[in-house]
Amino acid sequence: ACSGAAGGASFGGRDSWRFTYALMAGVSYDVTDRLKFDAGYRYSQIADGDMFGSGGAKGHDDGLSRHEFRVGLRFALW
Repeated sequence: ACSGAAGGASFGGRDSWRFTYALMAGVSYDVTDRLKFDAGYRYSQIADGDMFGSGGAKGHDDGLSRHEFRVGLRFALW
């Protein structure tokens, strides 16, 4: 159960499936023979849906989308 801010009400969550997808792209650059620089991007989207419906109160969200950027170094040991 999730506790709401309005008067401490508690509502049971809804169990359902939602469509989701992700798009990814990235590059890698050889700094040396053993060291690589990585940069990447990921976009993900989760479809909207009902969150709860109990006692006359209903909750719905507009889905979730997010953008992720990452950078890093990879070192090969052998």
